[in-house]
Amino acid sequence: QMPRRLRPWTHEVQQQQQQHKAAPGPPYTVVDPSIFVTPFQPLSRSGGTAAFYRTTLREEEDDGTATKTRRRRGISIVGPPRGASADVVSTVDCWIGKDIAHALGEVAFYEEARLVRSLPGWEMLRWLLGYKGVCCAPCQVEEVGDPRELELMLLRNCRDGFKSCRLLDVKIGQVTAVRDWHGKSAFAAWRQSFVDAVTNSVRQGFRLEGLDNPPVTVRSMYAKLEEGIPSTVIGVKPKRLKRLYLQGLTGLQFVSHFLSLHDAPDSTFARRSERAPSADTIRPPAFRAGTRTFSSSQDTLTNVEIQELVLLGCIEELARLVAALRSVPVPQQWIGSSVMLAFDAGARPDRDGTGVPVRVHIFDWGRAELNTPERYAAMTEEDRASRRKYWGYYCGGIAKLLYDCCHLYVIRFFHPKQSVALTMYHKHTWKADGFIGTCALPLKEAAGGDGVTMGAAETVLDTWFGKPVKSGIISSKEIKLGVSVLGSALPSESRLRSRWLVHVHGAQGLPRRETFAETDSVVEVSGMSEGVQELHDALSDPGARQALRNAAHSTTVATGTRDPEFDETIEIGTLREDCKAEFLLSLGVAVGRVGVGEDAVLEWFPHVAEQGCTRGELQSRFAQTCFPEMTCSMTQEDKEAAQDISEPL
Repeated sequence: QMPRRLRPWTHEVQQQQQQHKAAPGPPYTVVDPSIFVTPFQPLSRSGGTAAFYRTTLREEEDDGTATKTRRRRGISIVGPPRGASADVVSTVDCWIGKDIAHALGEVAFYEEARLVRSLPGWEMLRWLLGYKGVCCAPCQVEEVGDPRELELMLLRNCRDGFKSCRLLDVKIGQVTAVRDWHGKSAFAAWRQSFVDAVTNSVRQGFRLEGLDNPPVTVRSMYAKLEEGIPSTVIGVKPKRLKRLYLQGLTGLQFVSHFLSLHDAPDSTFARRSERAPSADTIRPPAFRAGTRTFSSSQDTLTNVEIQELVLLGCIEELARLVAALRSVPVPQQWIGSSVMLAFDAGARPDRDGTGVPVRVHIFDWGRAELNTPERYAAMTEEDRASRRKYWGYYCGGIAKLLYDCCHLYVIRFFHPKQSVALTMYHKHTWKADGFIGTCALPLKEAAGGDGVTMGAAETVLDTWFGKPVKSGIISSKEIKLGVSVLGSALPSESRLRSRWLVHVHGAQGLPRRETFAETDSVVEVSGMSEGVQELHDALSDPGARQALRNAAHSTTVATGTRDPEFDETIEIGTLREDCKAEFLLSLGVAVGRVGVGEDAVLEWFPHVAEQGCTRGELQSRFAQTCFPEMTCSMTQEDKEAAQDISEPL
């Protein structure tokens, strides 16, 4: 029985089968629903319009996937002492169902991809999500009521095998809607151009569309959004506000949140929003207690080691994907497609185990075509120009995402650390954050151990020009931030040569940054390669101030108080010299060169952008190096036109 929604695509797929001499059969892959436990239960989603459903294979059935060990692109397990692709074992939850009512074009795309993926030049299709076929099965659409028969496209479940999957959905391209393309009307494309202009799409060539299992830093920002904006007045639901916040984040910002692993059980945010304690459990700010004790296990990887491995895994896979995109035979037009980055945020792997699994896939093909050389040759010159234009935007977006991952890796792990900077901001929702004060402390490599005590210190916050920040009018007082720093030893087999624990306690009597509202404060912690005095001298330059934010780890947002409590521990570290080879090799794969050295790293990822050159220009140069024969970014005229569209908003 042919699913009724697939009939318009039948003839096209049959033509592709004949063209590539595929074996005769149905124009799509039919999946027997009897191998699953039914009805399928709905899944929550962070973005998009199509509904997803959980599927479970019956224990007595074996579809050839649940018990098979696979080696495939897009799944990298990176671990000490070096990175490598590894096998991944699937389970009975390895598939999820997507309602094809909002994903009709994707079925034809996946079926055509099966026909060409083994041909030369189509290696990039190995990064597609696994596709099983179409299944008609009963689904529990409503909480109350009988199940309904739905047609579902079965895709690989990237949460499969993870304890606590954290997943980024990054939409690629400076333009995410084109008029008269796959059913997109002129008005809908014009309306989408507003979204592209006011979010990160036009600015960087990609935007964050969804973040599953967000860290505590993002959840605290969600709480601020729900508290601070009268959504009932402006007619916007909280979910829409959260999505708009994510869409405005830069690549460095959302990759930093993606890697965040610290907890904040005693912070102002946790007490107000997530765990409201009883009166007898509330205690004064942690830094007043004087000391704090930490213990670390030598048998499991620490948070900062996991962060380094996860980020390296993402870089390795994105670099291979960039190289594969260069070999695609003809330009494609993939509008609004996405890249997924995922890892297990709940796993704490053993030091002698298999490593940290990272998954990178490309997906969302509702407005994409698989352009073959035969089709491209039959197109008009106008259609060819359209494919070249949007293919450049897509490839440039992938390369720019890789650039931000590499830039974060370089500034966090590549260079030795001499100091740590802590900068406090008043967090705004829809405009630039307000600066409160900054301080810097020296870092010394010391051998720590289990049960090491950290002494708390109250450090005076200064302005950018080195003068103390004061609060009050009549009797002004200096603002002090409670912070403790500990150098901790790592085993000899670790990829990191040094590790520091920076514990942010809290502050008191912060100055007001808004007339009719209390301060919403956040602390950004940055490990720096400069010494304390050198850093203080450089902070008069706005470029150096931005460098602090580029490297920063963030605490939670303490809303509505001038006496914030954070009680959060941030880990920072430095990579060993003999462990830099994997990163340099990945850079060489991305740009198509052999023997990329540290001089290229300094050129592409400078600590402070050179005079007269913005970070966006450096990013575009890197993308153009990866794809020298393409135009990877909008022209200046197109960018100015997009800014004119967004200016009224």
